[in-house]
Order: sequence, then C-alpha cells, then structure tokens
Amino acid sequence: MALLSLLLPAGLLTACSDDNPYFTATEDDAPRILNTDLVYDGSPLTLNGKATENFKYNVIVTPANYTTVTWLLDGEQVHEGDSIDQQILAGVYELKIVATTTKRKTTSRTVTLTISPGDDDPVLGTKSYERWVAPGATATIHDCRNISNITGVLIGGQAATDVAVDGSTLSFKAPSNLADSTYRIVLIDKDGKQYGGGKIQVTKTPPADMTLWEGHHYVSWDLPDGDANKTFNLIGKDVFEGLKAGAVLKISYSLKADDSYHQLQVMTGWWTVLPGTSVQTLSADGVLEVTLTQEDLDLISAQDGFLIGGHGFYVDRITVQ
Repeated sequence: MALLSLLLPAGLLTACSDDNPYFTATEDDAPRILNTDLVYDGSPLTLNGKATENFKYNVIVTPANYTTVTWLLDGEQVHEGDSIDQQILAGVYELKIVATTTKRKTTSRTVTLTISPGDDDPVLGTKSYERWVAPGATATIHDCRNISNITGVLIGGQAATDVAVDGSTLSFKAPSNLADSTYRIVLIDKDGKQYGGGKIQVTKTPPADMTLWEGHHYVSWDLPDGDANKTFNLIGKDVFEGLKAGAVLKISYSLKADDSYHQLQVMTGWWTVLPGTSVQTLSADGVLEVTLTQEDLDLISAQDGFLIGGHGFYVDRITVQ
C-alpha cells in the first residue's frame, strides 16, 4: 500500500478524502453551495448583470448527484438547474438560490441582483414621490431617458391606459382594480420590446413620511429674479394633487451661518402666503411642520404650485405624513 501511494498521483488519493465533497457526500448529507462569492461575511451579497445580455451564473453544489437547484426572483421561481442563462429586465431584484437534496434537506443563498439597463434603453426618473399612485389615478414620472418610442406600460402584468410621452416625462393611468401593493413597471416600445422600469407603489393613500425631495438647496429672496436659488420650487404641483387635507409637510432646513438674517415662508407659485402661516424667523437648524388644509391645496393647484421663500437657509429634505 505504501508503494502504491508512491506510484499513484496525489490527486487520486486525495479525491477520496473528506476534503472533496464530490466523492464523499451522499444523499444523506446536507447540501452545500460552494461558490466563494456566495459566502456570507457580513457584507451584502450581490450579483450584477446587464439587460442587453442574458444573465448567466453557475452554482456549484454538493452532493451534486442528489441536489436540485431552484432560482426564485422576488419570490417567484424562474428556473431550475445548476446553471441559469436567461434574459432579465433591468431592475433590482431579490434572487434566492435554493439547493434541495432528494432527502428534502435544503440550504439557500439570497442576494441582491442588479440588472443595469443598456446604454440606449429607456430609463425612468427616480424621484420617490413620483413612484406611488392610487388605483385608477394618473402617475407622472419626470427626468426619464430614451422614452420617445414607449407606447405601453404594464403594472403588475396589467396594461396601464392613457400612456403619454412628453420629452423626458412619462405619464400613464394605473389600472383601477390593482390592490394596494408594490408592482414592477414594464415599458413597451412601438416594436413590442419590453424594458424594466423599476417599481411603483399602488396605494389609495400616500405612504407615511414619504420623502418628496432631498438635497441641499440654498434659498434667498434677496437674489434677482430668475436665479434658481431665489426660492425653492422643486416639487411639482401634480404631487400636491395627490395629497389630502390634513397631510403634514415636514421641511428640514439648515442655516447658512454667515448670512445676516434667516427667515422662511411657505407660499404658492404666485407668492401667496399659505393661509394660517407666516414668516418664520430661524435661529438654528430644524424642521418646520405645515399641516395642509383643503384651502392650501386648492390655492397650490390654482396658483402654479408650491414655493418656499425666505433668506439664509438650505432646504435639506421635505417629507409628507
């Protein structure tokens, strides 16, 4: 036996050792997924692909002869087998890879799968407040790219109506029978090709503490007309059309310390002060809460939207509750 061990290649003997699961594992053993990039070390597990190419990935499992691999995308099984090679629309998904043996023993890995759009593919704007719509209501999404050929929209597999493209803006009416939930948007071009458009929340009421805008926008009504920082006017009036009386705007602000004074005022697009509000003198960073009445909403609709005026501060975030 000692002589045999000298004559045979080392790999032939070690292949039968406990270090090689392909030869030692049996159907009674627990399954293992051996891919090194699917080993959890405390960091988020991620995989990436591109919509212009099939997503391809091979899973190495043991015991290989007794294990079935299934692939679930956002909870829906899309494939079975060790290797996947199929088209996935652009978007961010939860991909769960499940290995199950003939004895029903199982293990899995869950990763974030990001499929990037092609360079010339349509891409929708990402403002969070434009990503919710009531059943049967119209959604308007700004800052889109490459959407000139889009003629159809699917939400949860159902066709939206009144689809319209105006430059970089896409609008559509959500199906009226959709239950409150989060759905994927699928865009369809004039040739029938489909593209991923991300997700939209269909709900009869806006989500609590929904972020309408976030950034760092300086405001000074001392600046000349036409200056982008004379006021804050970065939330379209169509957003307010979806709000109801009693909604609370929360305006987070920070002071520009070297300005000589600090004041804040909420107004309509015609600089009409919203009823029940007044100029606020600011002394420190903070949050101003404004409870919108039906009169406020009617004025915002009739007078070209919503403005924040004043001097000496930055608008950092606006949410609605």
